[in-house]
Amino acid sequence: VHAEWQKVQTRNRELMREMKSMKKNSEKMHKMGDSLEMELSKSTQETEEHKNKRITAKHELMTILRTLEAEQSASSKLRDSIKFTFTPKALSQQQLISESLKDFEIELERLSRRLGKPLPPPPMSMNGHSNDDDEDSGNGASAGRKGANKSETDSQTLLANLESETQRVSQAILKLQGSVERLHAVIGDDGERTCASALQ
Repeated sequence: VHAEWQKVQTRNRELMREMKSMKKNSEKMHKMGDSLEMELSKSTQETEEHKNKRITAKHELMTILRTLEAEQSASSKLRDSIKFTFTPKALSQQQLISESLKDFEIELERLSRRLGKPLPPPPMSMNGHSNDDDEDSGNGASAGRKGANKSETDSQTLLANLESETQRVSQAILKLQGSVERLHAVIGDDGERTCASALQ
């Protein structure tokens, strides 16, 4: 009986050791589970933060793209206005003034012959160059810069053409002013004689 009792005691001690070992392993696994859960929670939070950052960056990019599209649309409309409205209008005005100036010069020569007074020569242009030189300078300004993209080159060409036509309008106005001064010289310097009295 004593031998059996010792066996039972030994078996109990072995069972207690196994239970303690299992308890330690269970606690260790529980700690590992908690650590893995924390890592998973941290990873989920980082993933959510990255997702929010991507969404914010996407919204910012879309805003920039919409702004760029609006700027491109406005630039395109401005180029069309310069090409199809302002430049043709300046050209039309320049041609109209030139034609009117030619008619004015013809009538001025007739008036000079009728009054028997010499007609003063036309004044020089403001920059002292002939019309051909002015046109050459305008054509040179229309050339785009080397290395510029097509849109920039087109814009530069349109602006240069508009500036050239505007300068020609200004030159035609200056010529008209010169012709009016020559008319005053033909009519008389005393200021009492007018166009109407000269034709009577």
